[in-house]
Amino acid sequence: MRKPVIAIISWFVVFLVIGVLGGRFGGELKDSFELPGTESQVAQNLLSETAGADAASGATANLVWGVDSGTVTDAEVKQTVTPLMEKFADLPGVACVSSPYGQTYGSGCPSQEREPSPFPLPPEVQAKIDKATAAAIEATKPISKDEKVAYATITFEGATDVPTQTAGTIVDDVEAANGTNGVTIGANGQVLAFAGQEPPSGELIGILVAIIILLIAFGSVVAAGLPIVTAVFGLAAGLSLVTFTANFFNVATFAPTLAAMIGLGV
Repeated sequence: MRKPVIAIISWFVVFLVIGVLGGRFGGELKDSFELPGTESQVAQNLLSETAGADAASGATANLVWGVDSGTVTDAEVKQTVTPLMEKFADLPGVACVSSPYGQTYGSGCPSQEREPSPFPLPPEVQAKIDKATAAAIEATKPISKDEKVAYATITFEGATDVPTQTAGTIVDDVEAANGTNGVTIGANGQVLAFAGQEPPSGELIGILVAIIILLIAFGSVVAAGLPIVTAVFGLAAGLSLVTFTANFFNVATFAPTLAAMIGLGV
């Protein structure tokens, strides 16, 4: 015996439950691609253990600032950017923030003390090494020669496993601080590339095109609207499940977009 009302109500209740699970208990999306047991993962773990986390991690971002008048070494400029560096160092997933003023912030910063070599070198060789090291430091100095621009390096704990909330916080705080006390502040880095941006409108364009095609095919608003409404509800439920699943598995940041594309296509 068919009971359409009960079926619709049951379906709606299930949809609400899935929506609550995804909205209230959604996990953090992480771009982590660890493959336990593989040779590449074993090599990565060995590199981390022997050379430290920084040797195995390539995830960094730069906090950049500049001034039109004065220099970046002025006390007022330091007071503007230092709180940002201190805050970013405390964010989840951030290992260290290296300031161009000589300080480091964060629990994962490497020791700045130089350990003596167990095999002393001849004085002339050591002098050449020290000279080359000084030249390299000068070439990569985080403050420009005219002292108008400087940057701090933000080092993350993993090469890919960076919380999206951390990246979004960095972008939002930089935008809010930009222009304070005449200091132009920005940030760059691959991990910040898509943080703080609005979702792409490709899905919305696809829905509009589908509506037009269905209107032409069926010649009725109701007949064209039913498949679209069903698809939207199904897509919302699917995306909520993807978000909820992130509590138990590593779900990449591009997974919701990929799920939306597949859902609309099907």
